[in-house]
Amino acid sequence: MTELFVVLTALCLGSFGNVFLARYPKGRSVVSPPSSCPHCGKLVRFRHNIPVLGWLILRGRCYDCGKPISARYPAMEAAFGLVAWGMMLRFGATPLGLCYLGFFLALLLIAWVDWETMHIFDACSAPLAVAGVMVSWFFPGLFPSRFDSAVAGVEMLAGMLVLAGLGKAWYRRDVVGGGDLKLMAAGAAFLGTAQAWKALALGVFAALPLMALYLKSRGLKMKDPAPFGPGLALGLALAAWNLATRGGLDGIYESLGLFMLKAN
Repeated sequence: MTELFVVLTALCLGSFGNVFLARYPKGRSVVSPPSSCPHCGKLVRFRHNIPVLGWLILRGRCYDCGKPISARYPAMEAAFGLVAWGMMLRFGATPLGLCYLGFFLALLLIAWVDWETMHIFDACSAPLAVAGVMVSWFFPGLFPSRFDSAVAGVEMLAGMLVLAGLGKAWYRRDVVGGGDLKLMAAGAAFLGTAQAWKALALGVFAALPLMALYLKSRGLKMKDPAPFGPGLALGLALAAWNLATRGGLDGIYESLGLFMLKAN
């Protein structure tokens, strides 16, 4: 029952993620007013404000004005629920499972928002960093020391600043955004020094096709800017899974020739 409650909570968090994406980039409150139709402004009735099911019941249209509601809403809710379901199957409602579930959901939201807005907000990365520095303290068995999370975050911040400086000097423009820098520093805290740099390498590797997909899907040219965050988030998530499962992805890394990404 606890696992079911966690999955249902994740579905609700996915609904909040939709609110965040729709309002926060525009400077609007994510708390009030309650959810409403983006077309006519009428408040969504409580019986229709059920994650995924509400959209299906209404067949993707507003109850009042009949205009279509984006499929993004149930997609984000379902994605949050599926991530929670997978984590509960693997770890159950354990402290470690809940810790990394929170990390994965935060990464999912950050990647989704960055894809839609080309921006990673401090409102997402700052709480992630605060939580991350405590991970090695609460789960010392996964790290060489209780202070490894804090050390990893500081190391990644310094490293990303160097990379940003080198990239700007070479390309004469910013190639690493401030949001990307903060995301990697926060994510490194969850991973520790042994996995953080591996996550960065994997994130860069994953970002290239995702950025190409973004440009192609929007009819943009290769020289146009594209979000780097989704690839970095994917790299962080894979490295975190490998850490939490104590090498659960080593076989995949070996098949790809990514031997440096094996768990220590």
